[in-house]
Amino acid sequence: MTRTLTRTLGLLLALAMVVLAAACGGTQPTPTSGTTPTGGTTPTVEATPTEEPGKPMKTTELGSEIPDVDLGDDTVVKWIGIRQPQFLSNGTGVVYEFFKKYYGGTIEMDVTAPGEVYTKLASLVLSGEAPDIVPSMGGGFPNLAILDIIAPVDGLIDFEDELFANYKDTYDQFEFDGSRYWIPWVADNLSFTYYNTKIFEDNGLETPKELFEQGLWDWDAFTEYAQELYIDENSDGVPERWGAAMCIWHDARMVLTTSESIVKVDGANILSNLGSPNVERAYNFLVDLTQKLKVVDPNDDPNNVIELLNTGKAAMMTGPDFWSGDNNVMLDIKKAKQLEWAPYPKDPQADKHYVPGETIGFYVPKGVTIGPKMQAFVYSCMAAMKEAGIKGGEAYQKGIDEFMEVWGEYYTVEEYEAIGEYNKVINSLPLIPEPFQGMMDLDVILSAMQGVGGAAPLTYQQAVAQLEPTLNAAIEAVLNPQTAE
Repeated sequence: MTRTLTRTLGLLLALAMVVLAAACGGTQPTPTSGTTPTGGTTPTVEATPTEEPGKPMKTTELGSEIPDVDLGDDTVVKWIGIRQPQFLSNGTGVVYEFFKKYYGGTIEMDVTAPGEVYTKLASLVLSGEAPDIVPSMGGGFPNLAILDIIAPVDGLIDFEDELFANYKDTYDQFEFDGSRYWIPWVADNLSFTYYNTKIFEDNGLETPKELFEQGLWDWDAFTEYAQELYIDENSDGVPERWGAAMCIWHDARMVLTTSESIVKVDGANILSNLGSPNVERAYNFLVDLTQKLKVVDPNDDPNNVIELLNTGKAAMMTGPDFWSGDNNVMLDIKKAKQLEWAPYPKDPQADKHYVPGETIGFYVPKGVTIGPKMQAFVYSCMAAMKEAGIKGGEAYQKGIDEFMEVWGEYYTVEEYEAIGEYNKVINSLPLIPEPFQGMMDLDVILSAMQGVGGAAPLTYQQAVAQLEPTLNAAIEAVLNPQTAE
């Protein structure tokens, strides 16, 4: 399965283009606070932990437990990737400052355009000048592992440590051929269910947030609310208010609440999962809302769904999590303090309340030694972000200042802090990411079933029959990149 690095540079670069095709597919995570170390030393040893990670430990001023290791003379972490502010050396990079303060380390960023990161990485690995680390960029898996460009990271992190305790499920999503290749850094909820609190208050209904806190927020509750809050007074099919609206790319991510996606890994194989009854059930649930019950607006254009919720013409709306704090969307109901959100509703048949997640982390290039410097860097990344949210810290105060500068006329500091605590609860739910998103976006199946673009709507089985060959071809291109050239 693995391929050696003795290939010619030309072949590696050609294969890296397959990686980029996968990495650029779907919606890429865009962190509000970034991630990107720049390349490092050029060791020749396979990535293998050199000692038990996280032992012994030391405690930071704000209480984080991090490995007590000495970097010696090897203090510079080099990486390639997009520019991300947490790693800047200008005094504002929270990770840079943390790594420097507690380990005497520095970070050198080789800022590279998103579409060139993995191509450049392949070239550097082959030439023996690999960076220490590269950001995951929301893609590249398992392509980079198959091309032998990145190395396994099993054993680097002790998931018993408090900093990483909530990341094991997400980490395990990046397993291929018995090894894991992804180092977690940021993992959070990808999509929210937004709603207008006034509409729920006027109808005497508990809000989705209140149902969530009671463990009652599921697909059935979402459907009941969409039906109850739908208004079409003259029954002409043009409602005065939709029960809900769903934003493209985020509507089909309801599938992930089943804990499954449209592909699955079986050892060193990637297989279509379109035959899963759970996946089929989720797609039919979505289509029923627009085609059968007709209580959800079939127009999933982002501008449309934002307008509907902001003007009271939709009671609920599903969309990206960052809209909650974006000062360019839904301003009317934000200023009126009528905007709230809950996670996506739970699949009634799932064992847990799974939600669609996005993950930002790191890969270790082939040939890089995993030792004290890597442990210190990884724990610094996680601890710095955690401590940025601890009340009393500089980063926390900066967040308050930035929020109040925009919203101070409408919200208090106490309300800001309450929102932050609530979002922590949402982000503690089991996250299901899409590590294989470049093969086929979840929305492709849904669009075929809804008859987007004037096409005849298809049943799930008809959509699978039409689209699964394309998915299988994309899987084959990842597993056998030479054939796909």
